[in-house]
Amino acid sequence: MDPIDTKDVMTDGTTLVSLVYDGGVMLGCDGKSASAVLIGNRMSDKLEPLHEHIYCQRTGVSAHTEAVARYARYFLDSHCAETGDLPLVETAASIIQKIFYENGKYLRGSMLVGGWDPVEGPQLFDVNKGAKISKKIAWNGSGSFVIIGYLDKNFKENMSKAEAFEFIKEAISLATYRDGSSGGSIRIVDITKDGRKRHYIPHNEKEIK
Repeated sequence: MDPIDTKDVMTDGTTLVSLVYDGGVMLGCDGKSASAVLIGNRMSDKLEPLHEHIYCQRTGVSAHTEAVARYARYFLDSHCAETGDLPLVETAASIIQKIFYENGKYLRGSMLVGGWDPVEGPQLFDVNKGAKISKKIAWNGSGSFVIIGYLDKNFKENMSKAEAFEFIKEAISLATYRDGSSGGSIRIVDITKDGRKRHYIPHNEKEIK
């Protein structure tokens, strides 16, 4: 048997599920990061703040996506300092898409960008080096593919806050049960015009109905 390469890059074999609900946007993720078959972190935080009302979610090589988020945060802060206004969610998504596109040969990853702004309200974008797509629900990561049937059957537009929370919690719980590259805790951030609120669900409190 070949030895395990412990120097392999840390990746987010992950489950990301996010949606726009009635009055806000909610982003959820699992907590596992791994190097090859070795689990490097069961409590990884894949929810990255870009601004007061805007977050992104990371999937791919952890070091790459963390760096992209840091650069995007810097450029977005500079943009806000120049304009004196709150940033648009689409502006944040465009900055990330531009970074991925211009460095496509070197970066492995993609992101979901969600938030609220005073012009368009709650929004969600699926972003990679080739596209920036506005969606009502978005998912990514290896775990998302084993729950597509659940997502298709149970998602509905204009959910209440409580419905959105339970939907994301249940979806990620199911994914971590079936996908070997997803697991650990669940983190959810709820973003509205009044601000954002983060939720943490330990791995031993996940429920599968």
